[in-house]
Amino acid sequence: MTLLPRAGRAATKTILFGPAYRYAVFAIYTGSNELEWIIEDTEKEGFEGVIVRIRRAKTYREAVRGLEGAPKTPPV
Repeated sequence: MTLLPRAGRAATKTILFGPAYRYAVFAIYTGSNELEWIIEDTEKEGFEGVIVRIRRAKTYREAVRGLEGAPKTPPV
């Protein structure tokens, strides 16, 4: 029996980047044991002060496309 990571759990470390370390990038596990890359804007707050997720993508490259100062390699 193989245990799969729980959906929504962090799969990588979080890396801050961009002007004044504005953006955060990290991956989470999906329900089908795949990775989903998340970009959050640490300067924007949504409902009840929660940091706003501005992008979700299947690949790291898609997630960071067009964001200033993005690391060339994904976090592990």
